[in-house]
Amino acid sequence: MPTYNDSGFVDLSIYIKSTSESFALANCTFPVIFDTTTLKFSKLLGSEQVMFNSDFNYNELNNDIPTVTGYLTLRTAPTNNTNAYNDIRSIEVDYDATNNIGGIEVPTIDTYLGTLRFVIKENANAIQFQ
Repeated sequence: MPTYNDSGFVDLSIYIKSTSESFALANCTFPVIFDTTTLKFSKLLGSEQVMFNSDFNYNELNNDIPTVTGYLTLRTAPTNNTNAYNDIRSIEVDYDATNNIGGIEVPTIDTYLGTLRFVIKENANAIQFQ
């Protein structure tokens, strides 16, 4: 769901939902391909609102009962120190499979995974994501 704003950014919010049997999310990569002649990646937004993230406040959902889910900090890739494709950006869900705490089942409704913010370059034509 791309959103354009007057500040020269386009924000791409990513959602997932389960359409079959229940399953808990483990390590996952959600990649997006974009045109580097029109866009430059800026940052990941909204990670504190993603339930598959160690920074999410599960206590509010569980009446202040502490919840341990096994997820690490939500992040985006590639990092600056990797050899990677320039036109791919992803949201990375990292799960601590060593301790196998159980994770969280993917809901059957649209579930927020974060927003990738891109800077719109000067003289950009149509903006597309895959």
